[in-house]
Amino acid sequence: MRLRITRPADRDIDDVLRYGREVYGDDRAGRYLMGLLEDLNRIADSPFTAQLRKEADPPVRLRVYLGHNILYDVEGDEVLILRILHHSVNWMHEL
Repeated sequence: MRLRITRPADRDIDDVLRYGREVYGDDRAGRYLMGLLEDLNRIADSPFTAQLRKEADPPVRLRVYLGHNILYDVEGDEVLILRILHHSVNWMHEL
C-alpha cells in the first residue's frame, strides 16, 4: 500500500528527531529515527496487523514503536499516518 504522512505526523517526526538529538545525541537520535521510518514502511506492507482502536473517534489503528505510538488509518489503497506520539501523551486527545 501507499504510505502518506499527514502534516501533524510530519511535525511529530521532526519533534522526535529534535528531542533525540538534544537528549541522546545525533548518532542515537538518527538510529531511532531510521528504525521509526522502517516501521512506517512495515505498516504500509501489512497495515491490518495493528488492532483497530474503536474507542477513538474516529477509530484508528495503533502500532507501538519503542517509546512511541503510531496512529494511522487505512483508506482504500493508502495508509495514512495520523500522528506519532510518545507513550506519555494521551493519544486520544491528540487526534
